[in-house]
Amino acid sequence: MPRPGAVAGDPNWWLIAFLLGIVGGGGIAARSSAAFELRGETRVRYLRLLVGGFLLGAGGWIAGGCNLGHGLSGMAQLNVSSIVVVICMALGVGHARAMTRPVSGTRTSAG
Repeated sequence: MPRPGAVAGDPNWWLIAFLLGIVGGGGIAARSSAAFELRGETRVRYLRLLVGGFLLGAGGWIAGGCNLGHGLSGMAQLNVSSIVVVICMALGVGHARAMTRPVSGTRTSAG
């Protein structure tokens, strides 16, 4: 028996309304403040956003959930897979920080 869902022809209308409410509410909030500005991005930026979104979704699928789900719910339940995911996230952040930190002892041109 197929599970209910958009593919089976039975979408979850609550989730669709929630998504439309998020987008609509954000648009109304931006328009009501003076900070609304519609701008375009370069093609490279759109490509980066597309690839980043794909990687984010793939990572959540591979890890069995998002970082907040693992960090908040999974850790509170002492779920082994969540503990592994949170440790890997911390190691990944530490690695990225180490890779982007300037090498000490180098001189700048403003000296």
